[in-house]
Amino acid sequence: GAVPGALRDAAAALAGPIEVFEWVRNQVRPEFYHGQMKGALETYEERGGNDADTAAVLVEMLRAKGVPARYARGVIEVPASTLVSVTGVANVPQALLVLERAGIPHEAIAGGGGTVAVRLSRVWVEAYLPYANYRGAVIDSQGSVWLSLDPAFKAMGSPAGLDVTQALG
Repeated sequence: GAVPGALRDAAAALAGPIEVFEWVRNQVRPEFYHGQMKGALETYEERGGNDADTAAVLVEMLRAKGVPARYARGVIEVPASTLVSVTGVANVPQALLVLERAGIPHEAIAGGGGTVAVRLSRVWVEAYLPYANYRGAVIDSQGSVWLSLDPAFKAMGSPAGLDVTQALG
């Protein structure tokens, strides 16, 4: 189907596929739930979504720029410390709880001293881009490849404690 107008307009304001990826990565905050629930337009409007819904925004905006884009799904394995960073919680048990509560299929991989990595199902985007050309600028179509792009996978930063005494004066 046609790309929703709001997404087409947002994509038109950006120079190329790299800028589109960076925009989606920086503007759509990660949320944790399983499967596509909102779709591209609602995710764009709310500036928040899970891997599948964020991928939908990127696919639509890339297609609006004339870049072939498709969904990819698979199982990824990430170090436990990365999962903590991506979920924005304080430790590994809390990060696993985020996945559990969100209904995201996952498997903890045990090692010395606890969970060392986690396998989880994930949706990302593949875009057909001229990889050999500078920063995705389309000089020619030679050397185009399907590049994997995951705009929803990013560090959230550890939660900072609130100094209640200082905050309340």
